[in-house]
Amino acid sequence: MGATDAELAAAFEADGYLVQRIERYAGHRGFLARSMEDPTRTVLYVEGPPFARGYLIGLLAWEKVERMADRIRKRGWITIRTPDRNRWRDEIPVVKELLDKALAHLPGAMPWQPETVEALMVQFLRIADLDLILFAEADGRTVGWFPGIPNVNEALIHANGLRCPWDWLRLAAHMRRTPKCMSVKSVLVLPEYWRSGVAILLFDELRRRARAKGYTWADLSLTGSENPFTPDLAARLGGRVYKRYRVYRIAT
Repeated sequence: MGATDAELAAAFEADGYLVQRIERYAGHRGFLARSMEDPTRTVLYVEGPPFARGYLIGLLAWEKVERMADRIRKRGWITIRTPDRNRWRDEIPVVKELLDKALAHLPGAMPWQPETVEALMVQFLRIADLDLILFAEADGRTVGWFPGIPNVNEALIHANGLRCPWDWLRLAAHMRRTPKCMSVKSVLVLPEYWRSGVAILLFDELRRRARAKGYTWADLSLTGSENPFTPDLAARLGGRVYKRYRVYRIAT
């Protein structure tokens, strides 16, 4: 029989740490404790197999993100807004500027065409909850975009590959349910606002809103090795690389 929560908390306190948070996943526990002498020093204690430890470490690491985001909110110079469905076309030049400038550092980057951006946003509108489509504003301009959309794969898995007409009805029924996973395909921040706190605030705000709606995890999609900024940001937020892909070409 392992130690109880109270016994572990007492052990932490004896070492000069106070337990701030306890999380559980699949029958395993994770503790976050903070030093009584230096509040900036924290300790994670996590039990269980690798899959449980990875989940719990990520969950507890968000405590640091929350503190950082709260400090940024108090400064009041960055605000978060959502789009107006009746005026969504007003956002096309805003998103185009973010796409062009935030991705300009990637090899082979080309300016986006307005028609392509509009087509992209039309697809978003079909499935998106606008409460989870976030824009960040600072200094009188829009400086960041962070869209979260439902993971439609949770509905498509029940649709039999849409082979028959009634499969579309089955898909429609499952699309009305809130999935467990939210899909995040991109975070765009103007280069002059990198490391300013904009991305931290967007991540924290989206997480708070998604949890309130019943989402339990997020798929952050793929990022290429030519874009080192996204993995760096994810690591600072407690994310981890769990799969790598390699692309091979056959000489002809």
